Formats: sequence, structure tokens, C-alpha cells
Amino acid sequence: SGWLPPSQTIAAYRLQVSPGTQWYRSTDESSQFVYVLDENQLILAEGDQLVGLDLENGTQIWSLSFDEVLKQVQTDTAGNWLYAVELPNQLRAYQMNTEPLLVWERELSSALQLSLMPLPGGGILVSDAQGGMTAISTTGETMWREPDATGITNWIHFKDTLIFTTHTTLWAGNAEGAVIWEEAPTGIPVAAGNQLWLYAADGIYRLDIEQRTAQHVYTLSAGFANQRAALGLSNGGLLLAHTDTHDRRLLSLNANGSLVWEYSISGLVEGTPERFTLN
Repeated sequence: SGWLPPSQTIAAYRLQVSPGTQWYRSTDESSQFVYVLDENQLILAEGDQLVGLDLENGTQIWSLSFDEVLKQVQTDTAGNWLYAVELPNQLRAYQMNTEPLLVWERELSSALQLSLMPLPGGGILVSDAQGGMTAISTTGETMWREPDATGITNWIHFKDTLIFTTHTTLWAGNAEGAVIWEEAPTGIPVAAGNQLWLYAADGIYRLDIEQRTAQHVYTLSAGFANQRAALGLSNGGLLLAHTDTHDRRLLSLNANGSLVWEYSISGLVEGTPERFTLN
């Protein structure tokens, strides 16, 4: 007789009683969005449902059901607003208190290539394949539009500015509007302490947000865009996962962009690397 894996119930019990486990909740393939609103509440999107969980013990605080599957969910920078896009193209805004309260909703031009990015100071920036970029206030009104900008690849907040990239350009935006960073390539923007970095195809750039300049400080071999990741360190440096045709490496860079160490992880890690920060 062959070995069979334990049932889901047994596997869940083993995780629950494992040393260090505070609480456990089983998920499935539809559980694709997780957000921590504050120190006490976590939001999990599962298919056509949003669930609020107590971070301390994992108990369900509230749930919100939708008629269709959720395409994307995002909170604002303060955790006071929650934005959800329900297929095919309905955007809904909820004010967060003990549970979400629907304030407004509006139809988007498309949900293809959709990105939701919280704007500094409130509101949401929506990017899709047909409508370009649209900045929407907390009252549901359009603040500005960039119809030709589509295909958002990465974004972060840095010093009250939204830094984001498309497949070809780097942008800086807020509630007033967005501008292209003319002197910089595209890539992965990373905040590390008071420094802003860009992990581009040809290496690492130090970005100056005031002058909108980019200084190339470290050269990397041509790699695979879908097989890389970057994490900002508290000392202003970077930790990189870089994959090219010859190797897969972890690299640590100083705050001045110089190499501290590098280590080959080829054959040890499969798939796309993920970024985690441990305190």
C-alpha cells in the first residue's frame, strides 16, 4: 500500500498545534489579496467575498459578499478607505470603521490590466487598458486623468509621493497629477530608509525625487524581469534576487550602492522570489 497525504483537517490541526503558530485559517486559490488595515485587523479577499479577521486570534469580525468575483482590492495609506473592483468593471469605495460602509460606486472603462494604487493624502489611482490612469477622490470625483498611461508594473509610496512604473516609463504622482521621470529607465522602485532606488534591467539606480534624476550606481547582467525582486534595508541598502541565463543570485548592496556580498542560490529556489520584511 502506498502513502497518502493527510486530510485537510489533520493538516490544519498539525499547523495549529505547531510551536509558534498563533492561529491558522485555511485558504484556497481564490484567496489572493491580503491587507493589514491596522495593528488589529486583517482583510482577506476570497473569490466573491471580503472577510475581516482579528489579527490576534484569527476570528472573523465581519464579511462582505459580492455578486461577482473580485478583480482587485486596495486600501488607502491610512486604512480609512477600502476600494474593491468587482467583475466585470465595477469600482466600489467603502469607508472603514468596525466594518466596511459603501459610500460610492462607479463603472470603469475596463478591468483589463487593472491596477489600484492609493494616492498620498487620500483617493485612489486607477489604471486600466482602455481608460489609462484616472485619479479618483474619496468622494468619487475624477481629480485628473492620463489617458495614454497604461500597464502599471510596480508602485510604492515615498515622501508623500506615489512612485510607479509602466513597461517603458517611471512616474511620480499625487492628488494634483502625475509626471514622467524623463531621466530614468523603468524597473522596480524600492524605498530604503531615506533613499529611493530603482532596480532596472541594466542595474541599480539612485533616484533623486526632488530633481527627478537617476544615477546608475551598480551594473547587473541582463536578467529575467519576472524572476527578480528587491527589498529595501533599514541602513539604506538593498537586498536583491537576480536571475540571468547563467545563475540566480542574492546580492546585498550598501547605502552607497557598493556590493557587500553575493551568493548563488541556483538550484535552491524555484519560481518567482517574493519580498518579506522581518522585524
